[in-house]
Amino acid sequence: MGRRAGVTAEQTRSTLLSAAADIFAAKGYDGASISDICTAASLTSGALYTHYSSKAELFVAVLEAHGQRQFQDLVSGAGDVASFLATAGAAYGRRQTDSSLMIEAIVASKRHPEVAQLVASWLDADEDLLAASIREAQQSGALAEGLEPEAISRLATMISLGSILISELEVRNLDSEAWANLIDQLVDIVRVTRPGE
Repeated sequence: MGRRAGVTAEQTRSTLLSAAADIFAAKGYDGASISDICTAASLTSGALYTHYSSKAELFVAVLEAHGQRQFQDLVSGAGDVASFLATAGAAYGRRQTDSSLMIEAIVASKRHPEVAQLVASWLDADEDLLAASIREAQQSGALAEGLEPEAISRLATMISLGSILISELEVRNLDSEAWANLIDQLVDIVRVTRPGE
């Protein structure tokens, strides 16, 4: 294993990031070793250290390449916050297939300030976008005006993150009908019923 003939530095980085994303997702940040990542990428540790000075730096690069999409999928596309709450709520109790890297990022944030800063910047940006779309919906009369857009946006983030975390744990599920009723009530709070609906 080593540098492959005819392979560019960018291709090597891409291979490392892809292999590292898989290993971090499967084994967690603490459980992943440089050896595991190099074996999965069919490269030497020297090739890895040519591009990244530490496992933490590699993890941040993986998050920048792969994790941001997962976080954006978590809270983006929510122009209609009522529908977003219904969708996020419906995910409760369902195992998320692409969430391991996100969970590792949250756990690693506690010990690595650079990871915490990166994750917080993604959540802040996505909450700002959601809050802006909530304001537009309030101005158009589609959502109730008395609710603070930033508070609704934070609630949506918390429901989404909570659904992902709960899905990874062996926590007993709530009755699905009771959960659906709660989400319906939350949706009714934020959605304005138009005459004739």
